[in-house]
Amino acid sequence: MVRVSREAMASPSTVLRPKSVDKKEAQYFFSPSTSSLLRSTMASLGVTDVLAVGCPSVVEHLPPATSSLLLDLDFRFQAFHPPSAFLWYNMFNGHSFHGDSTVLRDFIISASKLLIMVDPPFGAKAELVWRAVQRIREQVEALNISASVWVVWVFPYFMERQVAAASGLAMADYRVTYSNHKDFGEEGGRKQGSAVRLFTDIPLSRVPLPPEEYRHCRPCDRWVHSSNLHCALCAACTSKDGRTYVHCAACRRCVKPTYLHCQACGRCRLPGHPCAGSLLEEKIQEKPQEKPQEKGVKRKLEEKTGRKSRSRKSRRKKK
Repeated sequence: MVRVSREAMASPSTVLRPKSVDKKEAQYFFSPSTSSLLRSTMASLGVTDVLAVGCPSVVEHLPPATSSLLLDLDFRFQAFHPPSAFLWYNMFNGHSFHGDSTVLRDFIISASKLLIMVDPPFGAKAELVWRAVQRIREQVEALNISASVWVVWVFPYFMERQVAAASGLAMADYRVTYSNHKDFGEEGGRKQGSAVRLFTDIPLSRVPLPPEEYRHCRPCDRWVHSSNLHCALCAACTSKDGRTYVHCAACRRCVKPTYLHCQACGRCRLPGHPCAGSLLEEKIQEKPQEKPQEKGVKRKLEEKTGRKSRSRKSRRKKK
């Protein structure tokens, strides 16, 4: 038997063993620094209600007097939360396993300034995740027309194009870290830091980031990482992956610092890449040359085929 303190019961993410199979239901809980940023952002916006979809550690670090409802596929959390604060829920089809839809309905009806926080599996299609969010927003519009709604979606930076196309959300430059992830943790992992970002419809000017590592860009009117320098030619802070990008005059945009402009490809690529010019030369060199005897056989076949076609035409004329 394991004894669990009252304090630990309020933070089940520190008690439960996270599921670690990435291809199934891997669980990663936000680090204290990320939880602190989310908490301060909610406080500055005056958020009164938080709907946490697939991010159980969020509800453990909320500002005082903030109501919350956790929707999660891990049924173990129902042992730590009352029925009014947890639903065993599949976000992709909107199914509640206990069939109790009144919990979500009552929460939405009583909401005032609602934040929908979503931390889905990174392998999920962006269109499916946004459809799940839209399903909840449609319920809010139908049940509570006076509520203000914001969305925060946690996803890798390299999915920015897909997320923007599906939802129109903007990407903040904050590097989200997890307490139990070897690559996206606060220490170690990737050289450029975590690849996870926040996508939101909250104006980025209203999401201040820790001044120890981030700075406010006046032209962009948003907070960015200290390594993300503003490009006057692009009129933006262009870095995405944690490195300082450089501007390419030929491409007319900023690119990764390891890229070089390739005249054959007409764009910036990694040095030593198989460019369009080299591939064309390889194809020409690899093209088999016809032998003299093969040419003779081919000519004879063409002549024979031609005679047959002419003889058929003549027979048709005689008829």
